[in-house]
Amino acid sequence: MKTKFISTLGTAILLFAIFSLVKVTPAYAQTCTDAAGSPIPCPTPEAPTDTGGDSNDDNDSTGGSSPTQPDLLFLGTNENYLDPANWNNGGRIPGAGQTALLDGQFAVIDPLDPTPIPLGNLVLRNKAEIIIDNANLLFDTVDISGCDVNATLLQSAVRARKAYQSKYIKEANTKIYDTTIQTQTLLLSSGCGVSLDTSLLNANRIVVQDSDSFIQFGLGGDQPASPTALGPGHFARMQGNSIDLDGQLELFVVYGFSPDPGDTFEIITNTGGNPINGAFANAPEGAVVTGLCNIQFRITYAGGDGNDVVITAETRTEPDPLCASDFSDSRPEKNVLLTAFSLDLEPAAPLQAQDLILRDNAQLNLHNGSLTTRRVDTSGSTLNLFNFHLKTDIFIPAGFGGYSLNPSFLEAERVEINSSETISSFGIGGVEPAGENALGEGHHAHLQAERIRLNGKLKIFFVYGFTPQPGQTFQIITVNRARIGEFENAPEGAVVGGYCDVELVISYTGGNGDDVVLTAQKSANPNPELECASTAPENQPEPTQEMESKTNTTPYLIGGGILVLIVLLAVVFRKRPA
Repeated sequence: MKTKFISTLGTAILLFAIFSLVKVTPAYAQTCTDAAGSPIPCPTPEAPTDTGGDSNDDNDSTGGSSPTQPDLLFLGTNENYLDPANWNNGGRIPGAGQTALLDGQFAVIDPLDPTPIPLGNLVLRNKAEIIIDNANLLFDTVDISGCDVNATLLQSAVRARKAYQSKYIKEANTKIYDTTIQTQTLLLSSGCGVSLDTSLLNANRIVVQDSDSFIQFGLGGDQPASPTALGPGHFARMQGNSIDLDGQLELFVVYGFSPDPGDTFEIITNTGGNPINGAFANAPEGAVVTGLCNIQFRITYAGGDGNDVVITAETRTEPDPLCASDFSDSRPEKNVLLTAFSLDLEPAAPLQAQDLILRDNAQLNLHNGSLTTRRVDTSGSTLNLFNFHLKTDIFIPAGFGGYSLNPSFLEAERVEINSSETISSFGIGGVEPAGENALGEGHHAHLQAERIRLNGKLKIFFVYGFTPQPGQTFQIITVNRARIGEFENAPEGAVVGGYCDVELVISYTGGNGDDVVLTAQKSANPNPELECASTAPENQPEPTQEMESKTNTTPYLIGGGILVLIVLLAVVFRKRPA
């Protein structure tokens, strides 16, 4: 036994000596994980990780997928880009002159501070996603040339989210919403693209390398986008000192804007002395570019001061074959435009459309079915859903009017409620949230969005004879990524509806912390003139033991009262003279 103990002790001492001689791995290299939290090898400053760029990078004179190898790798221990613990350098976020790589992870930048933050070069690979909100970020280079990138740039300086898919977009793209982007170089290739939703992209060098890539320009008004003029009323614009063009040009109209014939839009401003190199593959000089139903655009690369890209709205010489005033056209790529028109529809089969546009006090009532679209854009019009499932990439209820969800489900990538005149009406017909194949009676209206901007007025109504009970909750809006703003008439904690002696109180921190939830509670000031269904016996909670105890004494109290009355009557009659 003694010999065995000495042998074991000697082995332990030997192993300890061996491990003492081995070079210890730096602390930062021991904490690397992938997006799922599983351990992965970490690069060191002496041996940076490859960017995962294209195989053609060696022959690319523009700098390939990245101007340099990444200095920092996002580890993804949590989603906060500005948390030093998420980077493999042990205590610092990427800064000016450095190159940061997001390889398949999801990150959020939300500093809530307008102070500019220099972040150097940003490289996204392998379906990385980044959301940036309330920020002013300065990048040297934004490299999305891999086209396996699932990213979007939007909101404030740079913001990224889930890719916007359409029939033109095969892989992924970069989308910029109501934003000013400042970068030294923007590189697009291999089918990647950028979508400017009434935004300004300002770069020293813009390179679109191949005909598979694309640029989308949003027309939301007749004023050019500038750093202090974005969003509704403006149109998207790119500005560059050196511009190489190829790829596809795409135009779309947002925020209820209707261009008139003769309106001009300088979508690309060339600030350099040399002409733009190349042209859009689908839009050579003088070509006609698709517009909105009865409007099309003609392009020139000699506009502005002689070397800018300008499009001019023209009346169509022939009707748009893909534009209809109803859903009778079976082609899913059609656009449906309703102008000063009312339409009631209960489809026998699921509906599909590319863009659904309501104008000039139009009204669309959809009953008992489903509709899948790329974009829903209303202006001074009304969309009413009755037991209906609407699935869309972008939902913009613009201006006065609004939308009503009568125990319906609205599912969107992005929701933009910009106007204080817009009314959002939610029907409460039960305690279950509406969803796919879960609509109508027994459910409440439900809006689910990746990103949502709230404004305007909230209205709550009850249907199917449903009456809320104290303690019941109704999650009317589910936010998967980010929410901005609140309903103007419904601040945090406000009473937004109710029935007689029960009221609904709103919270913007419900669910996962950013969802909109209504909670029913007993009203402090019930209306005594109304016979409230919520006070009826069938709607009361089960009696507690204390309530039962009080109820059981009632017969005794009644019997005792009758006995006392008999005794008193006997006394009276006895004293009464004969």
